[in-house]
Amino acid sequence: MIKKILLVALLPLLSFCGTTSGDGVSVVGNPTSRLVEGDVDSSSSSLSLAKQASSNCVADKVIATDTSGIATTEDISSDCSFAVSLTIDRSYAFSFSLRDQFVASMLFNNNANRFDDSHMVLSSGSTAIRFGRVSFTNRRARPAREPSTQNDRDGDGFFDFDDDDDDNDGTGDENEQDCDLDGIDDSLDRDTRSCDPEDITDSSERLLQVRPRNNPDPSLIDERVDTDEEIRFRTSCQLDRSTVSNDNVIIVAADNPSDIISCEFEFEENDTRVECEHEDDFTVNTTYTAAVQGLRCSNGSSIRSKTWSWATESED
Repeated sequence: MIKKILLVALLPLLSFCGTTSGDGVSVVGNPTSRLVEGDVDSSSSSLSLAKQASSNCVADKVIATDTSGIATTEDISSDCSFAVSLTIDRSYAFSFSLRDQFVASMLFNNNANRFDDSHMVLSSGSTAIRFGRVSFTNRRARPAREPSTQNDRDGDGFFDFDDDDDDNDGTGDENEQDCDLDGIDDSLDRDTRSCDPEDITDSSERLLQVRPRNNPDPSLIDERVDTDEEIRFRTSCQLDRSTVSNDNVIIVAADNPSDIISCEFEFEENDTRVECEHEDDFTVNTTYTAAVQGLRCSNGSSIRSKTWSWATESED
């Protein structure tokens, strides 16, 4: 009888401590957070990173920043592994540093029909999100396992990567709006103050995604782009190719009007994606602005004009 009483008394404590799932992952008792795990390269395809690393790991800290700017920083262990506990139902950007110097920011493939994203969504789940080995190339990092193949935001039994409507809001993922072109869908963006109200209420055709993403603050070193990075944008309709030219896709340095980038345009995905390949590299340590205007859909509808900016890296 005493043993039974003790067992009953201990049950709440055992439940609070959590359990272990069938694959050996500890399940956190707090349902508002979820663990994100991974490990970084012990060597790098980037010579500059290899020179930086004094230990066997190319980074010593991982930083997860949500869309409201709240950052969570964790040390990377001597075996190059890391684990970060984060609040669920938020979107996070991940970056890595070594001796307090920026190393790389992560790119994620959140959906097969979209460009790569700089943010991942963290939904609820009974097991940790596992990045696996994070590989580094220059200033970009990629997980071996995409979080979108381990998340199910709307609980419909389909992982987000294969789900055409992750949040079940009636708008397909490839048509989700990003009114400020900052790389974060409006449904996840905690700061849309820079959006034109008409961008939110107007139902006309528009740009849905751009790369590099809109980032007018050149002090954010982790968002600086390579000098040969391609400019891409995705539209809400099939484009009339004849309206896409260097006369209405204008890319120019903010402080040097003569520094104009000329594009060779490539079209993809049924003419809903445009890629600007440029023979001349961007100038280092420079802010560029892209202005897209006068584009039309194949059915004759106008596409809303839009501008966005980005800053280039300080060294080529």
